[in-house]
Amino acid sequence: MSRRPRLLLLLLLLGAVAAGAWGLRFLHRLHRSGLPVRSGRLAVRGLLEPVRIRYDAWGVPHVRAGNPRDLAFAAGWVQANDRLGQLELVRRAAFGRLAELFGTDLVARDRRMRSLGLDRLARRLAAAADDESRRWATGFADGVNAWVEQHRADLPPLFVLTGTHPEPWTPADSMAVPLLMGLELSFAFGPSDENRFLALCGLDPEEFADLWPGIEPPSSLAPFLAAGAGEPGPAPSARAGGSNNWALAPTRTATGAPLFANDPHLDLRLPSLWYELDLRCPGYEAVGMALVGVPCVVIGHNADLAWGFTNLMLDDHDLLFEEVDESGGRVRRRGGWAEIEEEECVIQVRGGEPTVFRRRFTPEGPLLPADETRGLPPRTLLWTGAIPGDPLAAFLGLGRARSLEEARRAAGLFTCPAQNLVAVDRAGGLLHTVLGRLPRRRAGDGRLPAAGADPAALWDGLEDPAAAFVVRDPPEGILVTANHDVRPPGWNGRLSADFDLPFRAERIRTRLRERTDWTAADLTSIQTDVRDLYALEVVRRIGDPELDGDAARALAALRSWNGERRDGTAAALFLFFERELAEILFADRERQAGLPAISFFFRRPQLLRALAGEVGADWWDDLRTEEREDRDRALARALDRAWRRLAEAGEDPAAASWGDRHRLVLHHPLGAAPLIGGWFDRGPFPLPGSATTVAAFGGEFTGDGIEVSYGPSFRFVADPADWDRSRIVLPGGQSGHPADPHYDDQIDLYLAGRTRAMPWSEAAVAAATTSEVLLEPRP
Repeated sequence: MSRRPRLLLLLLLLGAVAAGAWGLRFLHRLHRSGLPVRSGRLAVRGLLEPVRIRYDAWGVPHVRAGNPRDLAFAAGWVQANDRLGQLELVRRAAFGRLAELFGTDLVARDRRMRSLGLDRLARRLAAAADDESRRWATGFADGVNAWVEQHRADLPPLFVLTGTHPEPWTPADSMAVPLLMGLELSFAFGPSDENRFLALCGLDPEEFADLWPGIEPPSSLAPFLAAGAGEPGPAPSARAGGSNNWALAPTRTATGAPLFANDPHLDLRLPSLWYELDLRCPGYEAVGMALVGVPCVVIGHNADLAWGFTNLMLDDHDLLFEEVDESGGRVRRRGGWAEIEEEECVIQVRGGEPTVFRRRFTPEGPLLPADETRGLPPRTLLWTGAIPGDPLAAFLGLGRARSLEEARRAAGLFTCPAQNLVAVDRAGGLLHTVLGRLPRRRAGDGRLPAAGADPAALWDGLEDPAAAFVVRDPPEGILVTANHDVRPPGWNGRLSADFDLPFRAERIRTRLRERTDWTAADLTSIQTDVRDLYALEVVRRIGDPELDGDAARALAALRSWNGERRDGTAAALFLFFERELAEILFADRERQAGLPAISFFFRRPQLLRALAGEVGADWWDDLRTEEREDRDRALARALDRAWRRLAEAGEDPAAASWGDRHRLVLHHPLGAAPLIGGWFDRGPFPLPGSATTVAAFGGEFTGDGIEVSYGPSFRFVADPADWDRSRIVLPGGQSGHPADPHYDDQIDLYLAGRTRAMPWSEAAVAAATTSEVLLEPRP
């Protein structure tokens, strides 16, 4: 080999070694940078007095401060210590600033969030909050910023990978968190109202009434109907937002004291939406879960009571279809015109040019642009979350409450998202009430958009339905809410058309009636219950069609099934039968009419009505075939196809596995990063359950199974007889750093249906302590 090629080869080898060495140094830095600090004595600016933080074996901080301001400061410090990257992403998600970090793929999402104006609303909430809420929000922000100031050269992986530095946290950033949660928990906004409008355009009146019974379209919509011609599209993303909670009276427990359980069903991701905290100072003592970015406990217990929430499923949005004048600067209102407010927005885009647009607001709310593809005009969003409230005051009030009446009053401070509140106290009392506000509509029920020019479409403010929703100490000794219709007998007001089906609530109540000696540890068995009463009801309503071959085998398997969504033939078979039946009944006709697909949350009630004979016979005809099917033939075809789909997947239908078709991957926002993304994600994990079991896991149908994306975001059971016997578990861990043992140390417990202790007494906290941080004031 000549001298020159040898030199070139040597240079290439040296370059590869140098690149490899640089890569190893970078990975080492990524692995170590920004790891949480859980021991030592630290001097920080902004404290009034020393604060003691003891960490237990699960990385839960037990914070003791001398005053509320320092407690809020420490809450911010510990959240930044474990979750600074998540704090940054939550803020950017709410304010439409993700494209600055992740590029052009996030521009459309950022544009929508900017158009909704959560940044404006968060600033209004911060300005309207009472003095105590402002002090807590300010103290929390100071604590976050103090941690960042001390770790400018040692930030978590998000900032290393993006080459960015967090901007100072503000009180408005904390106020944005419940606003963002309110949008995510709303089942009324967006696809549901818009899809019902498109169905009204594309179907004849009888067909529309079959799908959406009881809706009277407002006459003011007539000018918009001709333009509404949607194009077929994928079903909306699986919606997160269920939950279970219940309370048992002392007569139904082994201890003679009440018990309480709660498991909110939300997005499952890493890190979790929740962060566990034990916060105590004179005037405030509570332990439980805080939403990341919120400075206090949201769901948990204090010395006297335990509380938690489920989504009320309130219809808290309306859409106004707008007539815009020729100048584009006004919308028609009450026979005249109202001005449109405009603001220029600049979306900075990583690796691309900035996107500049003008967001617009009518007097009632954000004006969303026309969607010509789906035939939707410009539309204004009316939302209860846009009315200033004080969510932080409500959370703080619950943490300080010493009686169920004080808890009820605290709940009254909340505007959005509307929730069922269930609580128990040490004296044995049980409470169910609601928190949030209900639109006071002049006309209609909000299930369809209305014309903004119609005065009857506007709201007359908000009303508080809580007075009609106070249930205390029911004679049966059981309170249950599971997103179902909880309206009390005799109350004729309207909350929603989109309640969940009652089967989860029925299953919980049935299980609770089985015994009168329940313990906190026992209640986890109900939270992890996977008997699917909805599926059993569907099978019951099939009746006795004439079947043979694979269809007969499929129905026999379903009829012999006990409804348990675990491994076995019927659990997987039912998934395919349900999807095939929905395709025959509804999806084929909707596509023919040019309608977008709808979420299965809305499809399941339609399937039950069809099986009960409450839709027209034409729906049973499979438009994909030449022949005309009746009910029996359609059911036979759905059963036959379901059986064959298992066989086509290479499985023996008699030995199909549900877990292989129902899997969870806990995704991190950086999990899509090339080369290193796998460091952030965890899974896949096979799971029992379904979207309609008490252990509610749901997600996208992939064609051969469910890619689970939401479910119990934690499980919590409180025991007022001895708070140290309370139990909890999180699907992930306390930390947001993949190199930290507390990033994923609770996953195995969660998957096994187990929980861990929540120490409350000072003796239990001391026994559980594994390390300690002392924060001291720095001059």
